Amino acid sequence: MRATILHGINNIYAVAHNGKHYDCVIKGKQLKGTGRSYAPLAPGDEVALELQSSGFSQITERIERRNEFSRWNTKGKAVQTLAANVDLVVCVCSPESPPFRPRFVDRVQVTCGIENIPLLVVLNKNDQGVSPEIRNRLRVYKKTNCAVLECSVLTGRGVEKIAKYIAGRRCVFCGQSGVGKTSIINSILPEANLAVGSISAKYNRGRHVTRYGILLDNPKGGWIVDTPGIRELEIVEIEPADLSFYFPEMAHYREQCAVSGCTHDHEPGCAVFEAVRAGKIHEDRFESYLRILESLTNREQLYGSPQR
Repeated sequence: MRATILHGINNIYAVAHNGKHYDCVIKGKQLKGTGRSYAPLAPGDEVALELQSSGFSQITERIERRNEFSRWNTKGKAVQTLAANVDLVVCVCSPESPPFRPRFVDRVQVTCGIENIPLLVVLNKNDQGVSPEIRNRLRVYKKTNCAVLECSVLTGRGVEKIAKYIAGRRCVFCGQSGVGKTSIINSILPEANLAVGSISAKYNRGRHVTRYGILLDNPKGGWIVDTPGIRELEIVEIEPADLSFYFPEMAHYREQCAVSGCTHDHEPGCAVFEAVRAGKIHEDRFESYLRILESLTNREQLYGSPQR
């Protein structure tokens, strides 16, 4: 029978089938349908299951994924999937505590673009005040095909809008530790009662509380995956030359570059660079692009061309 992965710890996976939960292990040494990855299964994966009369049931196959929200795991030197078969990625950030990090959001946007997954950017804690610089960056996201919503879990304002937006969708919440993604989920699904942490006064960043990804049913339809806080999001394996396709504001100018296959970081006659100089492309967005390009190029030199 088919079941859905809820979470996995120490190679034991909790799965759901027709409202019932089972603890399972993978049958054999290599799970069919997984290939090379940091971990074979993630919340949201559909799997084939053999029920056992005693002990753990057995997962015999991973059904082909529709998509995946993943990152490159530097330690494991492989792609790590945080959630599979999703309809929406919700990237939560905050203006001040912890500080707004637009380049992190840029990386989430690229990751979503690679898998063609819609992105919702949520600015939590807007009761802290929102600077003109942050407002400007949020407008950039709106112009580049992202939905943007604001809320404050502390005051409750805006949370209901998020609940309505995600109803009926399979969503994965991501963000840095301390931005309040788990608190938003608790506000939407009070019965979940997930553990939340405080902000480090010394470093003005969150402490890791969510230790592993977990899938929760949404009574209004769909489900929500809560993920551990991400300090750095490394882009999955793509060709460095393809990166500019995932920055929508570059599309118009990319075709005007003098050099075929322009990477927009050193070539003469680069229309993208001229657009940055003219203020038509956000300067920090371009800097974000250059940093991702550098990391992809360095990785390709170390490990060869991507296998995706």
